[in-house]
Amino acid sequence: MTIRKPEVIRVSIGSAIVLGLVKGLLKAPPTTVYLLTYTKGKCTANCGFCAQARSSKAREDLLSRVSWPPFPLSEVKRKIASAYSEGKIQRVCIQTLNYEGVLEDVAHILAELKSVSDIPVSLSSQPLPKEYMKRLLQAGLERIEVSLDAATEEMFDKVKGSGVNGPYRRES
Repeated sequence: MTIRKPEVIRVSIGSAIVLGLVKGLLKAPPTTVYLLTYTKGKCTANCGFCAQARSSKAREDLLSRVSWPPFPLSEVKRKIASAYSEGKIQRVCIQTLNYEGVLEDVAHILAELKSVSDIPVSLSSQPLPKEYMKRLLQAGLERIEVSLDAATEEMFDKVKGSGVNGPYRRES
């Protein structure tokens, strides 16, 4: 089995400004750095509301109308460690696309962040296997959030499931 080691990660534009990866002005600098797993192309899911959906015509660097430029993971982790030690940021939230190998990518990103800082890290993700969640928590992840994008079965199918040819199924 080959271990994946992603070299690139997307960073929300506000987070990139706070970290000094790009120049810009912010009226309210975020205290959470938002990262997005990187893959060439789109997400394999097809959520009806998402710019990263496989059938979306939106640019690949957009999520929720926010630009997420890619940067080398090695540079991002150094900038995060520095900003955390200076008190500029308080946490990191890794957000995931759905693609083959994403679970290994998240584990590697978490290990890289924890190798340079004790900053709290959370994960916003699609539903994950229980054993994988335990593994991430043991590796230093503080919390895991799973989006609840639709409360009823009908709405869920319409925006994430069979209505958009998505991979997800709602279970009670």
